[in-house]
Amino acid sequence: MEQKEFQNNKDYVKESIALVHLCAELSNEEAEILIENSSLLTFPAGTVICKEGEYGDTSYAIIEGTVEVSINTEGHENLTLSLLEEGNIFGEMAALSGSPRSATVSAKDDTVVLEIPASTLKDLIKLSSGFKETIDALYKERAVNNYLKKVPFFVNLEDSLLTRLEDSVNLITYNKGDIIFREGEIGDALYIIRTGFVKITKKHGDTDQIVAYLSHGNYFGEIALFEDERRSATVSAFTRTEVIEVLEEDFTMLLESDSALYQEIKDIVLERKFRTLEVERDPEKARRIEAIVEGGLIEAGSLLIIDLKTCIHCNNCVDACQDRHGYPRLDRRGTRIGSISFPVACRLCPDPLCLVCDFDAIKRAPSGEVHIIDEKCIGVSGCAIRCPYNVIQMVETESKRDSKWLDILGKLTGTKKEAKVEGIPKRLAIKCDTCMGYSDTACTNNCPTHAIKWVNPLEYFGERDDILDKVVEDPVAIAPQTRQEYKTLVVSKKVPESQNITSFYLVSEDGEPLPSFLPGQFLPLKLDIPGQDKPIYRTYSISDSPHKGYYRLTIKREAAPADHPDLYPGVSSNYFHDQVEPGTKLLTKAPRGKFFLDSKSENPVVLLSAGVGLTPLISMLNAITDSGSNREVWFIHGARNSTEHALSNHIRNVAEEHDNVHVHVAYSQPIEENLEGRDYDSKGYVDAELLKNILPDNEAEFYLCGPPPFMKSLFNGLLEWEVPEHRINYEFFGPASLIKDRAKVSTPKRAAVAMDSSTGVEVEFSSSGIKTNWNTSFESILDLAEANGLSPDYSCRSGVCHTCMCRLEEGDVEYVEEPLDPPDEGCVLICVAKPKNKVVIDI
Repeated sequence: MEQKEFQNNKDYVKESIALVHLCAELSNEEAEILIENSSLLTFPAGTVICKEGEYGDTSYAIIEGTVEVSINTEGHENLTLSLLEEGNIFGEMAALSGSPRSATVSAKDDTVVLEIPASTLKDLIKLSSGFKETIDALYKERAVNNYLKKVPFFVNLEDSLLTRLEDSVNLITYNKGDIIFREGEIGDALYIIRTGFVKITKKHGDTDQIVAYLSHGNYFGEIALFEDERRSATVSAFTRTEVIEVLEEDFTMLLESDSALYQEIKDIVLERKFRTLEVERDPEKARRIEAIVEGGLIEAGSLLIIDLKTCIHCNNCVDACQDRHGYPRLDRRGTRIGSISFPVACRLCPDPLCLVCDFDAIKRAPSGEVHIIDEKCIGVSGCAIRCPYNVIQMVETESKRDSKWLDILGKLTGTKKEAKVEGIPKRLAIKCDTCMGYSDTACTNNCPTHAIKWVNPLEYFGERDDILDKVVEDPVAIAPQTRQEYKTLVVSKKVPESQNITSFYLVSEDGEPLPSFLPGQFLPLKLDIPGQDKPIYRTYSISDSPHKGYYRLTIKREAAPADHPDLYPGVSSNYFHDQVEPGTKLLTKAPRGKFFLDSKSENPVVLLSAGVGLTPLISMLNAITDSGSNREVWFIHGARNSTEHALSNHIRNVAEEHDNVHVHVAYSQPIEENLEGRDYDSKGYVDAELLKNILPDNEAEFYLCGPPPFMKSLFNGLLEWEVPEHRINYEFFGPASLIKDRAKVSTPKRAAVAMDSSTGVEVEFSSSGIKTNWNTSFESILDLAEANGLSPDYSCRSGVCHTCMCRLEEGDVEYVEEPLDPPDEGCVLICVAKPKNKVVIDI
């Protein structure tokens, strides 16, 4: 390959691209953009320009010469699909979708091409509607034609039938979470997955039970067509997914023309029905499949695994990683499935969310490795925030700063940066890149027992039955490996945010990186407070985005209730406000919590808070904006007035700096100094009616955090506005019944659910004289006690504070979430416990 001197060929390129069909739609100004951002390349005859299966972020317009397009398919190696001559374009599918190249393209004779970056293609699509229509049509035609020839389903079809299919099928793109069809609907098409993953769910009582997942190359929807039934399950996109839709009449034509295909479909239908029935009869299997799928393990391009049966915990893998790269890019603590652990390492995602950088400092190699270019990284941390698996870390390094990037950063921030200052710390993103450039991976090559290795998840897990065989090795099945050790953090800064709310910045005492967290999670603390006879366990939401090098806790001073001044004020909140100062050391464990932002989604998000409930939502807001995402965000907050409104200036500033962020503040009791339009936007409360007036529609994902009346009003108001419950996420330390309107669920229905879910395992509350049976519709023994009219003490409902600890007089329990600290001997934390057999509890 040779790159020609561009300026000397500019007029030549201008004349040549006029002959490219795709570029005929461009104006003179748009053509200039194309030329200025592209490169002119020459390839001798026989040279491979791009290779099937590799990744690429460029496309090519043929200026001179001819190229050959070929694929490898079942029974055919290097099958020639077509010859493309000057005026054609290729490579645009991989450049636009981020998927691997679908074909190999070689120079048939000496060839001159214009190499066009994906970013330029996308800019031109936005600028020119004609260009967009042309490239969309080309993308669809090639995606369908190339892929149909690869699908074993169609290998034996006559050319005439294949041509008919190419003309009649549809290429459809679904975003993560989109429903492709629902259980009970009339079936009218078969779907073949071109890229991405789908999950298949069936109704099981009031819940949706995952019964299977399918990846590219598989098909679904055949049961309803083959047996003339309604859809037997719901299918939704688990990732961004492209499918080829084959309409019913074409499906019938295929079966009539190919008896072998008819028998294959018949066998598949019977097998899938049997497997689905098997899972339906065993909800535990369904739970395990759901954990594997929802944990993102199946969709990875590659997974690092550790066999715990042979691992001797010598830490050689981490040490070898550090020796090779100067800093450990591997964290052995990860997700566990039976006796297999999945450490924190790059998963080579098919569609990496981290590949967003204004400085082009993170790239994907043709072979798939995602790597950081140190010389270009300026430590913005957008890539780290967007990575859903916490693979990317931000570290301080001693390095020389490059004047070019400092000049750019200075222009962006309006500050002057000193160039080439030796020996000053530089924030740098680091990540596992599977030892790109080496002949081996350090972690696997230095394991004395060969317990750690890289696997292809689809090959490793195999079919669903193989997954279940692996999972049942361990009855605990799937649970994140808990980081149970306490870590000492030091308060580095204390900042008043309002009259009764203060932020505390916590950093690592030993200088090691802080455990990662997801936006919205909380930090558990063990507080030794003077005057208290035992430690106080508390949790506080982290109120800033991850990867900042600190945890920020924004804490409201809890006074004694106004109507009960005789009661004690909040012990831990007053301790923080009165006694915790910079330099104070605190014992914490790793962040945890099930309330966090879905960073994979690009759907609009509405963050709804009241009072100090805004803290986890600010973490989510900052994570979205810090990542560079253009996701639409509405931050809607309610407070009494400015004296209780924390971080108000920060939120307003974020909205001013980001066009995709919209803020609305409601004050219920504004004081004289508060001005409408400056300090707040409306007087009153945040409720469903306010949302209907502010939001364009109800299609967003909603996140709620605040006091019980606020939560109940909004939760039920959103349901009445026909927002599906799965799009309403909330943080609430209390039973769900306190925010869900029971009046909307009829008594007979509740009774039926309870009857269907009863297990026959007896639970006795000895002090109350109540005996009942365990019911799987409840999440914990605490829920069951409340349903039977009891009111045991509780606070966190997440196994942290020990307020709910009761004496276990008989029987055994299991924990649905591992307690932060184990309960006293002979006791149980009822907020996270379920009975394994008959239990007697002192309540």
